[in-house]
Amino acid sequence: MAVTNITILEGQDQSPPPGWHKDPTDLNKGAGGAYLYLAFETDGSEEAVSDIYFLLAKDQDAPDGYTKIDTDLNKGAGGKYIYLCYRK
Repeated sequence: MAVTNITILEGQDQSPPPGWHKDPTDLNKGAGGAYLYLAFETDGSEEAVSDIYFLLAKDQDAPDGYTKIDTDLNKGAGGKYIYLCYRK
């Protein structure tokens, strides 16, 4: 099945929504920031994710046709803001 939706989970104990999958890798591992995990859905009735794009500024808008996940992937680690966007 293809990935159809993506989100970011905050905290070690946060579970993904029903029917979603949580990748066990902390996105901030070694950086000292918040515990962040990628979660994804594989709902065969929805259009698949076809591209992922990263923004490197807090107020930067997602490119046309992309959905921005409003969680800084550097949360608590310092450094530049990083946001994940995806397109279906």
